[in-house]
Amino acid sequence: MQRLSEFIKKHRDAAILAGLSCFLAGATVAWLRLDGLPPAWDDAWYLANSLEMFDALVDGGVWGFGRRFLTILGTKPPLITILPTPLYLLLGRNPEYAFGVNLVFIPILLTSVYLLGRRCWNSRAGLIAAYVTTTMPMFYGLARWFLIEFVLTAFICVGIL
Repeated sequence: MQRLSEFIKKHRDAAILAGLSCFLAGATVAWLRLDGLPPAWDDAWYLANSLEMFDALVDGGVWGFGRRFLTILGTKPPLITILPTPLYLLLGRNPEYAFGVNLVFIPILLTSVYLLGRRCWNSRAGLIAAYVTTTMPMFYGLARWFLIEFVLTAFICVGIL
Protein backbone atom coordinates (compact mmCIF):
# COMPACT_ATOMS: atom_id res chain seq x y z
CA MET A 1 0.00 0.00 0.00
CA GLN A 2 2.89 2.35 0.72
CA ARG A 3 4.26 1.76 -2.78
CA LEU A 4 0.95 2.87 -4.25
CA SER A 5 0.88 6.09 -2.23
CA GLU A 6 4.48 6.83 -3.21
CA PHE A 7 3.62 6.19 -6.85
CA ILE A 8 0.61 8.52 -6.62
CA LYS A 9 2.65 11.26 -4.97
CA LYS A 10 5.37 10.93 -7.56
CA HIS A 11 3.01 11.04 -10.56
CA ARG A 12 0.25 13.27 -9.16
CA ASP A 13 0.90 16.17 -11.52
CA ALA A 14 0.99 13.92 -14.57
CA ALA A 15 -2.29 12.28 -13.52
CA ILE A 16 -4.00 15.63 -12.99
CA LEU A 17 -2.68 16.90 -16.32
CA ALA A 18 -3.88 13.75 -18.06
CA GLY A 19 -7.27 14.16 -16.41
CA LEU A 20 -7.53 17.77 -17.63
CA SER A 21 -6.57 16.67 -21.14
CA CYS A 22 -9.14 13.88 -21.09
CA PHE A 23 -11.79 16.25 -19.79
CA LEU A 24 -11.21 18.82 -22.54
CA ALA A 25 -10.96 16.12 -25.21
CA GLY A 26 -14.10 14.40 -23.90
CA ALA A 27 -16.05 17.66 -23.82
CA THR A 28 -14.90 18.39 -27.36
CA VAL A 29 -15.94 14.97 -28.66
CA ALA A 30 -19.28 15.19 -26.86
CA TRP A 31 -19.91 18.61 -28.37
CA LEU A 32 -19.02 17.43 -31.85
CA ARG A 33 -21.36 14.43 -31.50
CA LEU A 34 -24.24 16.56 -30.20
CA ASP A 35 -23.80 19.44 -32.63
CA GLY A 36 -25.65 18.52 -35.81
CA LEU A 37 -25.09 21.82 -37.59
CA PRO A 38 -22.80 21.96 -40.59
CA PRO A 39 -19.50 23.75 -40.05
CA ALA A 40 -19.34 27.52 -40.49
CA TRP A 41 -18.08 28.82 -43.81
CA ASP A 42 -14.43 29.11 -42.77
CA ASP A 43 -14.42 25.66 -41.13
CA ALA A 44 -16.08 24.18 -44.18
CA TRP A 45 -13.60 25.86 -46.52
CA TYR A 46 -10.62 24.54 -44.57
CA LEU A 47 -12.17 21.07 -44.33
CA ALA A 48 -12.81 20.98 -48.09
CA ASN A 49 -9.26 22.09 -48.80
CA SER A 50 -7.84 19.51 -46.39
CA LEU A 51 -9.67 16.82 -48.35
CA GLU A 52 -8.33 18.32 -51.56
CA MET A 53 -4.81 18.11 -50.14
CA PHE A 54 -5.37 14.48 -49.20
CA ASP A 55 -6.61 13.78 -52.74
CA ALA A 56 -3.51 15.50 -54.12
CA LEU A 57 -1.36 13.15 -52.03
CA VAL A 58 -3.27 10.06 -53.12
CA ASP A 59 -3.42 11.03 -56.79
CA GLY A 60 -0.08 12.79 -57.28
CA GLY A 61 2.10 11.40 -54.53
CA VAL A 62 4.45 13.56 -52.50
CA TRP A 63 5.29 15.70 -55.52
CA GLY A 64 1.64 16.46 -56.26
CA PHE A 65 1.00 17.05 -52.56
CA GLY A 66 3.84 19.57 -52.32
CA ARG A 67 2.85 21.34 -55.52
CA ARG A 68 -0.77 21.67 -54.40
CA PHE A 69 0.32 22.80 -50.92
CA LEU A 70 1.91 25.92 -52.38
CA THR A 71 -1.29 27.03 -54.11
CA ILE A 72 -4.19 25.54 -52.12
CA LEU A 73 -5.29 28.66 -50.19
CA GLY A 74 -3.96 31.39 -52.42
CA THR A 75 -2.70 34.13 -50.13
CA LYS A 76 -3.51 32.38 -46.82
CA PRO A 77 -1.05 30.11 -45.00
CA PRO A 78 -1.85 26.49 -45.92
CA LEU A 79 -0.80 24.71 -42.69
CA ILE A 80 -4.39 23.93 -41.67
CA THR A 81 -4.95 21.99 -44.89
CA ILE A 82 -2.18 19.45 -44.26
CA LEU A 83 -2.57 18.83 -40.53
CA PRO A 84 -5.39 16.25 -40.93
CA THR A 85 -3.56 14.30 -43.64
CA PRO A 86 -2.09 11.70 -41.22
CA LEU A 87 -5.56 11.18 -39.72
CA TYR A 88 -7.04 10.70 -43.20
CA LEU A 89 -4.31 8.18 -43.99
CA LEU A 90 -5.00 6.24 -40.78
CA LEU A 91 -8.79 6.50 -40.54
CA GLY A 92 -10.04 7.24 -44.05
CA ARG A 93 -11.23 10.17 -46.12
CA ASN A 94 -13.90 11.68 -43.88
CA PRO A 95 -13.90 15.38 -42.95
CA GLU A 96 -15.10 14.54 -39.43
CA TYR A 97 -11.69 13.02 -38.72
CA ALA A 98 -10.03 16.40 -39.27
CA PHE A 99 -11.39 17.56 -35.92
CA GLY A 100 -9.06 14.98 -34.38
CA VAL A 101 -6.21 17.40 -35.06
CA ASN A 102 -7.35 19.47 -32.10
CA LEU A 103 -7.61 16.35 -29.95
CA VAL A 104 -3.96 15.60 -30.69
CA PHE A 105 -2.90 19.11 -29.72
CA ILE A 106 -4.89 19.32 -26.45
CA PRO A 107 -2.30 17.43 -24.37
CA ILE A 108 0.52 19.27 -26.13
CA LEU A 109 -1.01 22.63 -25.23
CA LEU A 110 -1.80 21.72 -21.63
CA THR A 111 1.58 20.08 -21.01
CA SER A 112 3.47 23.06 -22.37
CA VAL A 113 1.37 25.49 -20.29
CA TYR A 114 1.97 23.31 -17.20
CA LEU A 115 5.71 23.21 -17.84
CA LEU A 116 5.82 26.98 -18.35
CA GLY A 117 4.02 27.51 -15.03
CA ARG A 118 6.30 25.04 -13.29
CA ARG A 119 9.39 26.68 -14.73
CA CYS A 120 8.27 30.19 -13.74
CA TRP A 121 7.03 29.31 -10.24
CA ASN A 122 6.30 25.71 -9.16
CA SER A 123 4.27 22.65 -10.10
CA ARG A 124 1.12 23.95 -8.39
CA ALA A 125 1.29 27.10 -10.52
CA GLY A 126 1.71 24.89 -13.58
CA LEU A 127 -1.39 22.87 -12.69
CA ILE A 128 -3.39 26.03 -12.08
CA ALA A 129 -2.24 27.43 -15.43
CA ALA A 130 -3.29 24.22 -17.19
CA TYR A 131 -6.66 24.25 -15.40
CA VAL A 132 -7.30 27.89 -16.32
CA THR A 133 -6.36 27.12 -19.91
CA THR A 134 -8.81 24.21 -19.95
CA THR A 135 -11.66 26.40 -18.72
CA MET A 136 -11.02 29.46 -20.89
CA PRO A 137 -13.82 29.90 -23.44
CA MET A 138 -11.29 30.69 -26.14
CA PHE A 139 -9.63 27.31 -25.81
CA TYR A 140 -12.59 25.03 -25.30
CA GLY A 141 -14.37 26.91 -28.09
CA LEU A 142 -11.44 26.64 -30.49
CA ALA A 143 -11.08 22.93 -29.73
CA ARG A 144 -14.50 22.42 -31.37
CA TRP A 145 -13.73 24.21 -34.64
CA PHE A 146 -11.43 23.27 -37.48
CA LEU A 147 -9.34 26.42 -37.41
CA ILE A 148 -5.60 26.89 -37.15
CA GLU A 149 -5.72 29.04 -34.00
CA PHE A 150 -5.85 26.16 -31.50
CA VAL A 151 -2.89 24.39 -33.08
CA LEU A 152 -0.91 27.61 -33.38
CA THR A 153 -1.52 28.37 -29.70
CA ALA A 154 -0.03 24.97 -28.83
CA PHE A 155 2.93 25.67 -31.15
CA ILE A 156 3.53 29.05 -29.53
CA CYS A 157 3.39 27.60 -26.00
CA VAL A 158 5.90 24.93 -27.01
CA GLY A 159 8.05 27.61 -28.65
CA ILE A 160 8.02 29.80 -25.54
CA LEU A 161 8.85 26.78 -23.40
